[in-house]
Amino acid sequence: MTEPTNTTTDARRVEIDWAQLTTAQRIKHLEIEGYVVLPDLIPTDELPRIRQELDRLPTVATDYSEHQRGHSDVQWSDSPNCINLIALPAMIEFLTTLFGDELICTSCVFALSRPGHPGIAIHTDAQPYGSAIFGMQASSPRLVRGLY
Repeated sequence: MTEPTNTTTDARRVEIDWAQLTTAQRIKHLEIEGYVVLPDLIPTDELPRIRQELDRLPTVATDYSEHQRGHSDVQWSDSPNCINLIALPAMIEFLTTLFGDELICTSCVFALSRPGHPGIAIHTDAQPYGSAIFGMQASSPRLVRGLY
């Protein structure tokens, strides 16, 4: 059986100068479109250290594709630069404006999509009253997924 190819030639391209948006405009875009981009969030000089740490993490293929691999619970690994991404000041500031100051990080996962991956829509596995798959850990009345 052949895996479907991921074709992005017909993908919708959004031409937005993310750096020029106000916080209110970013929140509105998140509410309407389901995503927002916070540009230049990760300092460029941090990227090589983060990449090194991620390269050391053992990954496991997902149940649907060998080309989608991951490492769960990065927060418990020896990856201090990756762990610091959880609390980047600009991200915390945006999330605090969005949700208030009672923020909870429920998981930190490294996901790697290699060529040949069939593609998957950006989604969340959490539900307001728990999940049959992930239990109460995936219970959240308000949730966002931060992708770096």
